[in-house]
Amino acid sequence: MCSNLKITLRFIRMDSDAKTDDLVHISRYAQGQYCLSYTYGDTKNKTPYQLVLTDKAVFRWMRTTIGILEKDSDPFGSVQLDTPFMPSVVFNVSELGDAYHPLLDALEFHLDNWPAPAVFSSEDEDEDEDELDYEEPEEDVYAGMPPLMSMPSPVAHRGRQHLFLDEDY
Repeated sequence: MCSNLKITLRFIRMDSDAKTDDLVHISRYAQGQYCLSYTYGDTKNKTPYQLVLTDKAVFRWMRTTIGILEKDSDPFGSVQLDTPFMPSVVFNVSELGDAYHPLLDALEFHLDNWPAPAVFSSEDEDEDEDELDYEEPEEDVYAGMPPLMSMPSPVAHRGRQHLFLDEDY
């Protein structure tokens, strides 16, 4: 089951309404795995296509998607990125090359800092609060996550080698 905390990409077609936008939802599936759900907006069948991917595969999908959108002969007008921990932003497809690093940086931040799911062993509503069987998460739940880093400026950051972003395939 995919988490309800998600990253949403909305591919907005030129001169159309929101019903024809393609939607992508990326959510945590399990430790180190993410659910990518793609729904085509310009078809009658609104059933999403779903994949379970590693973080490396999510980055590869994003790099490939940006690349093909830049070369599309019938392009979308813009791409909207909605993330749980950042403001919603819209990029013109014609300027995705300039937005490449900010998009991948936002994705990297969210995948690296996805919150661990809450751990409850009982959810009975009839029990008093004192009687709930709540398990404290282990102290090392976040031990595998890299520490947060301060970033100087976007221009200075562009030269940095990314763990997943600059590998050749």
